[in-house]
Amino acid sequence: MCTEFSTAGFSSLNAPYAPASGGADGSLLLNDEEIARGEQDPLQGFRRYLLGKWNTYKSQNVSAADFVQVAASLGVRSCPGGPLYQTVVGRIDDTNAAPDGNLPNAFGPGSTHDVLISLWADKGINPRELAALMGAHSISRAFAQEANGIRPGSPQDDTPRAWDTTYFNQTQAVSPPRGISRFDSDVNLGRPGSVCGGSFTEFAGNPDAWATAFAAAAYKMSVMGIPQSDVDKLVDCTGVVQ
Repeated sequence: MCTEFSTAGFSSLNAPYAPASGGADGSLLLNDEEIARGEQDPLQGFRRYLLGKWNTYKSQNVSAADFVQVAASLGVRSCPGGPLYQTVVGRIDDTNAAPDGNLPNAFGPGSTHDVLISLWADKGINPRELAALMGAHSISRAFAQEANGIRPGSPQDDTPRAWDTTYFNQTQAVSPPRGISRFDSDVNLGRPGSVCGGSFTEFAGNPDAWATAFAAAAYKMSVMGIPQSDVDKLVDCTGVVQ
């Protein structure tokens, strides 16, 4: 899922970038400059793994863009409790690096609630959708965040092996359990009473609502930057993931 976040994070509704606007275009696998950026740490290892697998299948007209997105869908579904969301193929690859500077920050001035809401709004994601997507941190572990005081491998909730709503509860908790590490961005977005925080509270108490919202937002993110006329031509392959 982190690869899908990374590809989508470069997207912008206001900066067209052919064939996509820095979104789901395969450049994460195809461009060495893009993956070498510090903000991509530690995705380089995932990239090497996926690139090796894609090289096996690319002769069968499998695009790198599709490979990344299907891998994300399979990754989510394979988690205990992981939801199924619509998965499509037929994307066009672009070997150019995505525009720089569009990824959100987990710490520092760029990690405030309002900055993140604005940044994701520029990508077409509203606060409730953003909260649903942030729930993927239910199964995440932090790496490359030592400079921010986070021990490598630290989880973002205390049930990192299960896709559940614990993340929402513990992100909003005044005193989180020992052993977990929270990103400033997550805490800021989940702040009770804030625009996004209201959805954190909703999802914490309603797993079904989160599953539905996540599935819709994850599909939306998987086609970011692709013109709607091209999205309409993509082929549904959700059955492969199921």
